[in-house]
Amino acid sequence: MKKTIFILTIALMAVGTSFAQKKNQEAIPGISLATNPTQYNNQTVTVKNVTITFDEDNSAPGANGAKSKAQKCNAPLSFKMLQLTFTEKPSFTPCFYVSEAYYNKLKDAAQGQSSIAAQVTLRGSVQTGYTVYFCKLGE
Repeated sequence: MKKTIFILTIALMAVGTSFAQKKNQEAIPGISLATNPTQYNNQTVTVKNVTITFDEDNSAPGANGAKSKAQKCNAPLSFKMLQLTFTEKPSFTPCFYVSEAYYNKLKDAAQGQSSIAAQVTLRGSVQTGYTVYFCKLGE
């Protein structure tokens, strides 16, 4: 009897883990993150319907989304700001960071285009900014 309960418990845990991984692999629409960013605080999410703009503008949006010189987004060491535009809600402009090496790789992959559609995987919050881990270009 103990073995049966143990095996059933392990089986249920395996099924639960499988569903949890499946949920995290699906891309959410950008409007979901833009309208309710606190729902995804510090969770790794994949967002679709995003445009990456490669612009060397130094006036980055503030941490709260307002474009002001007083409150800039300061990227961590060896990271760069990445300008993402959500196609359904362009007014949502928190800070997005990406490593310098990955930024250069993305820029090369864009082949000289100033902006490109993408699907991005990121983690963070509106208050601290989002770190972009992966981009699938042309989505």
